[in-house]
Amino acid sequence: MKHMLFEIKTSAIVSFLLSPFVYLVNTWELFYISNNTYVELVLGAIIVDYVMGSLYHFFWKRDFTLKKNITGLMIKIILVLAVAFLYEGLAYFLQDVSSVQSITIGILRLTVFLFPALSALWNVYEMSGKKFPPIGIMNKITQFNKDLKIEDKS
Repeated sequence: MKHMLFEIKTSAIVSFLLSPFVYLVNTWELFYISNNTYVELVLGAIIVDYVMGSLYHFFWKRDFTLKKNITGLMIKIILVLAVAFLYEGLAYFLQDVSSVQSITIGILRLTVFLFPALSALWNVYEMSGKKFPPIGIMNKITQFNKDLKIEDKS
């Protein structure tokens, strides 16, 4: 009898401890299924930024350290996940106003993508001797990142 109570108690404790992780994985899986292109583009931008940043700091700046490299990657992933979560929460509360929600989700998702993408582009820009991407594009992206306005200011 004691053995059976121990097994039940152990099973309950393990279930209680694992349930938040199972919930998070399930929620992530459902979000990924319905938003896979968005998720893959953001994760792809993080990977490209990581590779370009590693190359830039190793070969051009010559200040590469594995600790800074891994720390920077973890910080970027955590920031992107946190902001994406908050933005998706905001979009959820706007779901009753469909036109506002569509525009808001588009802008917010674009800003989540631009965080790692702009970092990767700046690394490429520096590695190419400031030739690629063209400075005009870099300025437009930087300006959009500052004020979220698309119109031409020239």
